[in-house]
Amino acid sequence: MNKSTEITNATEATSSRRSFLKNLGVAAASISSLPLISGAMNKVQAADFYYGTTPSTNILTRRSKSLSIRQFAAMIQYSLNIPSQTPNTDERLYKGRIANFSKGLPHNNLGEVDPIAYDRLLTAISSGRHSDYEAIPMGGSVKLANPQAALAYQLEGGDSHTYACPQFYSLSSEQLAGEMVEMYWHALALDVPFSQYGQEPQTAAAINDLKRFKNYSHVNAGNLFRVGLPGDATGPLVSQFLWRDVPCGPFTLQQRYKVPVAGDTHMTNYDQWLAIQRGTPAATSTAFDGTPRYMRNAHDMAEWVHKDFTFQAFQNAALILMGLNAQRDTHPYP
Repeated sequence: MNKSTEITNATEATSSRRSFLKNLGVAAASISSLPLISGAMNKVQAADFYYGTTPSTNILTRRSKSLSIRQFAAMIQYSLNIPSQTPNTDERLYKGRIANFSKGLPHNNLGEVDPIAYDRLLTAISSGRHSDYEAIPMGGSVKLANPQAALAYQLEGGDSHTYACPQFYSLSSEQLAGEMVEMYWHALALDVPFSQYGQEPQTAAAINDLKRFKNYSHVNAGNLFRVGLPGDATGPLVSQFLWRDVPCGPFTLQQRYKVPVAGDTHMTNYDQWLAIQRGTPAATSTAFDGTPRYMRNAHDMAEWVHKDFTFQAFQNAALILMGLNAQRDTHPYP
């Protein structure tokens, strides 16, 4: 490439950037001036009103319209308020960082994280630099799982940092104590069939024990070990989408899964826990049932979650619904 070509390309790139930024400015200004009919239209509806939705078959017109729609979508996301994200005070309260994530870092024999390693983790989180993440001392051969994922940008929906998580319960709170008790009972009841919850000694004891905590005063056989989201307590614990056959083009997937045998548990003593906490690979492996099973208990479900890919449950649900010719929202396509 000669010098003249480089200058021409640089000039065109600068011009393109200026045009793009100018268009963004126009889009931003236009959002505030969109005709909002008696306040009944939100920004998305207003953008649709402003541009219209009739597709164009002219390639140049379509290209410009596509750019405008994308600009408006971006500006609408940009205009959202940045939420307040307030952590609890445990990281400052407990000098040993016993209430914070430190898995995989070096730990002493009490299970307390090495303070230098933890500070390196905080430095990396604060700076976002790849070199700082690479400088985090690890306790064993197991690496942190995609620690820089939160730094990525996505082009669909709002940016991840425009959403907030509720403040986590503090280590000394009754709420967290209740959740820990629930987790231990859940581990003890791994092999209890969902259909037997509350009807056999282990889950019956779990229900009675959990009722000691205010945030579990409502627990019963119908909502034991459920999250508590809207609709969560309606119907059986396992969704029909995890039981029904899944039509997959020319074949059908029967949802019988490779599951662990009853009683197959791991990390049940202190030394095993400490080794895992230090980033040492698991020394034991799962013993599997020789017969594929429909999902029956928490043990089966845990193994499914252990192996599924990110959107597997949603994809299967969509395929099942399409196979049933389920009623859909109105749209122009059959």
